[in-house]
Parts: sequence; C-alpha cells; structure tokens
Amino acid sequence: MPYYDPDRPSVRAWFAASEGANCRSFLKTLTEKTMEQLEEGGGASIVYTHFGLGFVEQGRLEATFVARMRRLASRPGWFVPAGTLLSYLEGQRGLTELTPAWRRRLEWRWLREKLLRGTS
Repeated sequence: MPYYDPDRPSVRAWFAASEGANCRSFLKTLTEKTMEQLEEGGGASIVYTHFGLGFVEQGRLEATFVARMRRLASRPGWFVPAGTLLSYLEGQRGLTELTPAWRRRLEWRWLREKLLRGTS
C-alpha cells in the first residue's frame, strides 16, 4: 500500500482500508488483539467510518468506543491522516503494481466481508 492498477490508469493510486460502517463493526475491527498485532508487526491501518450509526447513545459517545479510542491513543503509534500515511509509504516504497492474482485476493476478501458483515 499504496498500489496502482495498470487496468485503471485514470486513478493514480489505491489503498486498502478496514471497515467501520457502524460502531459495532468499528469496534470489531479495532480490538486489543488487532492493535497489538499492528504494533508488534510495525504495521499500518486505515480505518474508515462515518461516525453515524451506533456511535452516539442519548447524546453521548458510546462508552466502549470512547474506551477503545483512549486505549489506542495511549499506544506508541504515529496517528496521522490517511493522506499523510500514504504519502510517507509511497516515499519509502514507491507504488506497488496490482497484479491479477492480488486483485482476485482483494475481491474475494471484499466479498467475504460483504457476506459476513453485510456492509462495505
């Protein structure tokens, strides 16, 4: 990440993101285990959400979400906007070409998540 797709030349670069379409799926994606795995592996993650469905209860942020964000903020990480992260990664590694095999893997993963979570 980021990568380019020679079959779609009008888009300069693509990136993968983890889904957080609602509070439940966001919390399922961002667990203590996944945070530890990213930290131990020196990895990066882009999680998208709209902070809509389920994030606010009776005018207050959902308590588990608040606790999880505090836990994440306490970890030794580099928390930046997606564009900053992607520019950094491109500067370090360049753009990776999306091969047909990689595309199939991404598409099957997307379909699996769509069937399991029902959102995309």
